[in-house]
Amino acid sequence: MKTQGYAVDPDASVGDVDLDREVIRRRDGSRITETDAQHQVDRITRQRGRPSLTGQGDRSPQITTRVSPALQGRIKAKAAAEGKKPSEIIREALEKLRLMPHPGTVRA
Repeated sequence: MKTQGYAVDPDASVGDVDLDREVIRRRDGSRITETDAQHQVDRITRQRGRPSLTGQGDRSPQITTRVSPALQGRIKAKAAAEGKKPSEIIREALEKLRLMPHPGTVRA
């Protein structure tokens, strides 16, 4: 069986491994330790999803809306021209409407 670029023997038992007791090596021959594995888990866990706009660990609220194909095209074109994501262009447009303050500003 072939899994994500690694060859796994069909008779292999895949499960938990105590990396401090068993020697498991990378392709380059270096040993993988429990600490290495935990660093990988932490890195992967942090990278899931988009970064929060409301604070670390908090989920940002979402609003879904429909737009015309023409408007979608203009949003995508502006985003590409400015090196931004379409969602950033939409957030900036909403901020200009003063419906939501820019992060770090205080409304009177």
